[in-house]
Amino acid sequence: MKYFPISIDSKDKTVLVLGGGSLATSKINILLNSQFKIYCISDDFSEELLALKDKYPERLLLKGRILTEDFVFFGYDYCVIATGDSKLNQALADRAKRSQIEFYRADNIGESTFKFNETIENGGLSVSILSEGLSEPVQKQIATDIENVLFKYDVEKLSLLNSIKTILVLRNHPNIGEEIEKLSKSNVAVIKKYLDTLNKTNPDIVEEFINDGKEILEEKNKDTEDSFFEPITNSDELEKESESETISTEEVKEEEK
Repeated sequence: MKYFPISIDSKDKTVLVLGGGSLATSKINILLNSQFKIYCISDDFSEELLALKDKYPERLLLKGRILTEDFVFFGYDYCVIATGDSKLNQALADRAKRSQIEFYRADNIGESTFKFNETIENGGLSVSILSEGLSEPVQKQIATDIENVLFKYDVEKLSLLNSIKTILVLRNHPNIGEEIEKLSKSNVAVIKKYLDTLNKTNPDIVEEFINDGKEILEEKNKDTEDSFFEPITNSDELEKESESETISTEEVKEEEK
């Protein structure tokens, strides 16, 4: 695998796009989904690109200039070469290599040092597709199939599980993976109750030590006798509690009759 699929941090990073036509515009549309600051240089810009500049004035900067083979690169983190001149693109790619700038060449992707993946996102979950030689129609069909699966997931449920995981990590919970996996099989109501219970506990006075895989908890205040693990570590108990409440309500109704 020449191009390894990997995610990078785009915060406070810059991308230089050379060219202002349809190819450059399509890549800029993708880059705008990140936190990159984008600089685009060309002697002409597509109408869509000009509209994007008005829509994202802080993220996208356009500079009108005729590009030549002796163009000098300055301090950019990444470069997209997408002019309509193949000879010029080759010269710019050679200069990018000498300047040790990672670059994508739209008219000769195989020479690029990075590629754009097809990305599908649903809430906080994203899937990228990297193809090696697949035709565009086939890749689009695969993307559609993945999208149909991905959008079956409940975004609210994923968000709740992520919130729970964050809290458990901060509290050094010893079995985070198992707990999240168990909760993922529960319905949203149970997960919400779990999170609510978690938020109501006070771990500040609990010191946790792990010894030979066993938990040792020391409490400074008897008011917190039930450690912040106990009310929350068993999602099955929450489900039983919900069922118990339902049964109790039905019994009361029967007695009233």
